[in-house]
Amino acid sequence: MAQLIAGDIRFFYGDTLILQNISLTIAPGSKIGLVGPNGCGKSTLLHILAGDLNPSSGSISLTRDATLALLEQDMEWEPTKSLMESVMSCSEELNAIEKRMKELEFILSDSSDADIISKYGELQTRYEVLGGYSLRSRAERYLSGVGLERSLWNKPVRQLSGGQQRRAGLVQVLLLDADILLLDEPTNYLDVWARTFLENELLRRDQGFMVVSHDRYFLNTVTNYIAELDQTRLFMYSGNYSAFLTQRNERRLRSLKEHERVSEEKERLRTFVAKNIAGQKHKQALSRRKRLEKLESAEMSHIPSSRRRMKLTIEHSRREGRIVLSISDLAVGYGHQTLVSEFDMQLERGEKLAIIGPNGSGKTSLLLTMLQRIPPKHGTVEWGHNVDVAYLAQETEPEIHGDDPYSFIESLKPEWKQGEIRSYLAGFQFRGDHVFQPVYTLSGGERSRLALAGILLSPANVLVLDEPTNHLDIDSSESLERSLLKFPGTMILVSHDRRLIDRVAQRALVLRNLSAQFVRPPFKTIWDFHDDSDRREKRQAKDANRPGRRETKRRFRSLQVVERDIDRKERELENLRVKQLDPEISDQWEYLLKIHREEQQIQSRINELIEEWEAASEHEENS
Repeated sequence: MAQLIAGDIRFFYGDTLILQNISLTIAPGSKIGLVGPNGCGKSTLLHILAGDLNPSSGSISLTRDATLALLEQDMEWEPTKSLMESVMSCSEELNAIEKRMKELEFILSDSSDADIISKYGELQTRYEVLGGYSLRSRAERYLSGVGLERSLWNKPVRQLSGGQQRRAGLVQVLLLDADILLLDEPTNYLDVWARTFLENELLRRDQGFMVVSHDRYFLNTVTNYIAELDQTRLFMYSGNYSAFLTQRNERRLRSLKEHERVSEEKERLRTFVAKNIAGQKHKQALSRRKRLEKLESAEMSHIPSSRRRMKLTIEHSRREGRIVLSISDLAVGYGHQTLVSEFDMQLERGEKLAIIGPNGSGKTSLLLTMLQRIPPKHGTVEWGHNVDVAYLAQETEPEIHGDDPYSFIESLKPEWKQGEIRSYLAGFQFRGDHVFQPVYTLSGGERSRLALAGILLSPANVLVLDEPTNHLDIDSSESLERSLLKFPGTMILVSHDRRLIDRVAQRALVLRNLSAQFVRPPFKTIWDFHDDSDRREKRQAKDANRPGRRETKRRFRSLQVVERDIDRKERELENLRVKQLDPEISDQWEYLLKIHREEQQIQSRINELIEEWEAASEHEENS
């Protein structure tokens, strides 16, 4: 059984203690979510567990022959390799075998040396055992699952955006099929459907994993343990994220009561000793003093840090008109490219609308068209009476007045005292001297958080927010969620945060395949439906491109017929594999190569039949 065991890990960064007394076990079936505020050491712990960092003290052990894979925040790529080649280079052993097999194939094209044929057969068997023949089909499924479309597969990976490279790194780690997975923010740059795909992939695996994520919906779905880093220590809780919140609160209340009881006992003992140390009860006072010394030297139980509940009151400027936004026959795009086809919409006062769509579907372009910052390809956009819009952009450089976070907030709220400004900035993860750090030295994520802090203080009655929870930790996301729920104005929200969408939005505009469709709650049906519908749309597009084909209703073969075909093809595949082991054909190079090609063709046909079975199954359920 593959296990990773950490024992009493301590880690110092310079003179600063980052981690202390960390002990944990990751075994098969352990699906652990690692949580804690930004900067508490979560990524550091993953790198220590992966062996990339040496702990200051303690031990890390991995079961013999067990494999481990780490998804890092930044991946290194070879500049000349395509996306497909890069993700399939996940296994050094497979790559070496494949390279050697090609070398032997070239030699055998002019030779029938028995030793070379035997060696090729051994390599072929090892390649099959390691899953080499199924690797490409898995790579294609994973790339599609995380939203990297086929048109990107042959491009050099270095030409892709940072978000696309990040998703490629996730595919590469998944393809390793390691016994232990360590995943650092795997949901970054994934849309809601790609997150559902990743959830399903992790749930179907028996391997143990530890995942760092700020996505509460994701953590609730995939984890059966939560590990919290709190004040340099690690604390384990059973269950998903919701169960963790309940248990953590109960543990905090118990610890507070215990500390209160011990403090009261100490005070009682001190009083007794002080009154009686020189009196008739001298011996009893000495006994009480010894007990007091033991209590004072004993280590008290850890009290979980209080959850930082940032109280945000979003400024509301004035009452807007009943119709806030009217859209008629709107089409969005650039030049000859259309991103969103024509649709109509009215947004009423106080309504909260979520815009949802795959990466690249045109969500930000739609926002910019609504804000009249780019012209529509077709149609009209009209804002209503008394509308004051505050806009949080996702990618463009935010406009921040002031030399540092403190002066920026002070310029917006000059009546606030220093403590109020610091408390507000702490909710956006600016604490201590960080509030006086020059703005130009802040990272992109820090500037985005600061811009959000400013927008929430700007008087407005319409909020247009493009991915507001990006760069926020869980506590800050929950505070923002509570504030948006209380905001009396109108809101347009682009987000991949399914928890935020479920809690805040009253309806959703779903952008897919150039179309725009309105959906009412429950929104879970949107992302649960994507995978199957996407496969169906690809099949329909394939059929539509065939010469002489018109739009017709697809006919599905029965599940039983497709299952029989799958069974038959699997038997053929097994017979071929048995045939390759026959010693009488071990020196028949051309025949072995022919069998190998037949094996690949049958495996490809099995994959097609499985897709047909899934489509037929969906058709039966919906009919």
